[in-house]
Amino acid sequence: MGLKAGHITFETLAALKTCRSVYTSMSDSRLNSFIGSFCRDIAVDAAASPEATVDAALRQLKKGSPLAFLTYGNPFFLNKPALLLREKALAQGIKVQVLEGVSSIDSLFNMLLLAEDGGYDVRLVNVGEYDRGPRLQTGIDTLYFMVGGGSERHAANIKKFLADLQKLYPADFPAALVNCPNAQLPAGRVVDTTVGELGKDLARADKATTLFIRRLQAPVRRPAKRRS
Repeated sequence: MGLKAGHITFETLAALKTCRSVYTSMSDSRLNSFIGSFCRDIAVDAAASPEATVDAALRQLKKGSPLAFLTYGNPFFLNKPALLLREKALAQGIKVQVLEGVSSIDSLFNMLLLAEDGGYDVRLVNVGEYDRGPRLQTGIDTLYFMVGGGSERHAANIKKFLADLQKLYPADFPAALVNCPNAQLPAGRVVDTTVGELGKDLARADKATTLFIRRLQAPVRRPAKRRS
């Protein structure tokens, strides 16, 4: 569905009309009322875990197919439930079709004016998976996703990420914490900060917050003078 109701594509609406039911973990009553005009049977369940979400969606599917699994953003970008649902459904011989949606990447390019500054050389890093191998590079603009709180593992990953980041960048190096516009935050939010202040400012972050840090320009090295 994208980041807000206005992002829903004609393709998604057409698909909803063909479905017998919809399963979603989004508890937005206005959105679900709108979706109800395309598919009346809507199951809303904010499950506690990605695995629980998948199990609930498959239980709903047993009541009749096709089923629409409606989720935020673009289905396969930072969306573990959607990935698990596809994997489990295919293993059971269920056909799966994935429709594109507006993702936070699209919104961030507009909010940060990345394209105006040649921002096509941008790295994307999921801090929630930081323990799988640190991936810090100072030579390229980087969007760090999932910098907000979560499980104990997530919190430990953020702590390690910050420690590594502060070893590579000066404390006064600029950074920005960005929340894209959505139903809960219609105007979005950008918090300007520094690498040294991130430990404090991340207290305001959530799972939808993205950290943007520009590349660290290497000092110019002058050629050594040769001795005669």
